[in-house]
Amino acid sequence: MADLPTHQGPGISELIALVSQLIEKVDQLENKLNEHVIASAAARATPSPYFVNAFPGGDYEAHRAYHLDVIEAMREKTVFWRKLRDSVATWGIIGVLGWITFTLWNAFIHGPKS
Repeated sequence: MADLPTHQGPGISELIALVSQLIEKVDQLENKLNEHVIASAAARATPSPYFVNAFPGGDYEAHRAYHLDVIEAMREKTVFWRKLRDSVATWGIIGVLGWITFTLWNAFIHGPKS
């Protein structure tokens, strides 16, 4: 405990006693809080039976891995369809431009119709 002044004036001794009691209470509360935090961390480290039984075979890690695999497969599928769409659009534009070019060239070769 911190060194408290030894000057004894009117009311100082009562104030020192109150401060000392307050410091002791704060220390007790800090110890209780530390114990609670440690107990809570230990309780969270072990999954509850309700949580474990909610997953097939009680294996929540495998269930999580399965979902991560499904998410990755969905991302790959999205990338595939995006690339396919872009490729089809590119070749479609090239085809339309080719058709327009061919049509204009054919019209140019045959000249104006009379």
